[in-house]
Amino acid sequence: MKRMGKLVLALLLALPLSAADLAGRVLDRDGKPIPSAHVYVYTALPKKGVSVVCPSCYRDCGKEVAADAGGKYRIKSVDASLKFNLLAVADGYEPAFSEYHEVSPSIDFALAPREASDEARLVRGRVVDPQGKPVVGAMAMLQAVRQGKRIGYGKIPGVDPLSITNASGEFALRVPDPDTLLDVRIHARNFGVKIARELLPGAPPQTVSVDTGATITGRLMNGKKPLSGVRMMFVQTDRRSEGFLGIEEIGTDAKGQFVMTGLGTDVEYQVLPKMTSIAPLTAAPKVVKTGGDRSTVDAGTLAATRGFRVAGKVNGTLPESTRVTLFTGADSQYMDVQGDGSFAFEGVPAGKVRVMVSARGYRDVKPAVLDVAGDVADVTFDLQTR
Repeated sequence: MKRMGKLVLALLLALPLSAADLAGRVLDRDGKPIPSAHVYVYTALPKKGVSVVCPSCYRDCGKEVAADAGGKYRIKSVDASLKFNLLAVADGYEPAFSEYHEVSPSIDFALAPREASDEARLVRGRVVDPQGKPVVGAMAMLQAVRQGKRIGYGKIPGVDPLSITNASGEFALRVPDPDTLLDVRIHARNFGVKIARELLPGAPPQTVSVDTGATITGRLMNGKKPLSGVRMMFVQTDRRSEGFLGIEEIGTDAKGQFVMTGLGTDVEYQVLPKMTSIAPLTAAPKVVKTGGDRSTVDAGTLAATRGFRVAGKVNGTLPESTRVTLFTGADSQYMDVQGDGSFAFEGVPAGKVRVMVSARGYRDVKPAVLDVAGDVADVTFDLQTR
């Protein structure tokens, strides 16, 4: 943990800082000010390039201010080289995030009232940190719906997909009927991802305690040359829906180093560069298992080599936005085909890949499954009308 903290601190101290203010108003849906609102700097990203530290690790993240009687707020002296994701919360209203904004004259919010009707169909929770303090702005996302012995994943009719914790750390998700239980995935800034299982509707807020999570570090090199600005992916090797924590990404710094915090504990991850970020190079993934809470594991050095080229052609009269997608299992990239139907992917790693084509108004075409060991130039699809 100490090593991880020193790495993050070193990265932050190396970043430029020029100060400016973030300001705006917090209003209700009728345009009236909400003087009880608080606005937080939730995450940040560089205006140019990729982030080399976690989006919530920048100096300004965590700054907050109360709105005045006119609903106005001002967060002073933030880094003008960044763009910011803000969060507004107020009692009696649904929390709301802004888009990522550069410093601008006014970043305004219009908060919707929080409904509390039909308590019997509300799954409620309260997210707290290891000291028992409420965690504001955590995303409570639907993981699974349980009804008897049946389990459903993905979008489920009648179930809220997402809720954001308020100033008390509380969230609420609606379900179709009181016999429905939910698994809820909690994403909280500066904490590890956690899945709360079988939360009951109609009950008082059920406490979900989040931990710091685990960290994976490493380095990406092309021979003796560090590769900077490459997006590194952290993907669980076990991607079954019930326990999937999502895919995380972070950029490499000028020395090719990366530090990914807030990962799941005791989880096996594939660590690999995103194809579109490193092409025409590639690097074989490293499989790394995290330790317990606050642990750090070093993935070592990932060695970049030239990736392979997978090219081909889609035959037929092509509608606009005919798209070809290449999947590796852990990563994917896509492109719209050229006017003559041709396409080409660069930086493809060795191994099995699946190539699919989608075209509006045409039948689904059988995917091409390839075992890539060199450049491939003859992937062909024939479109047929429905």
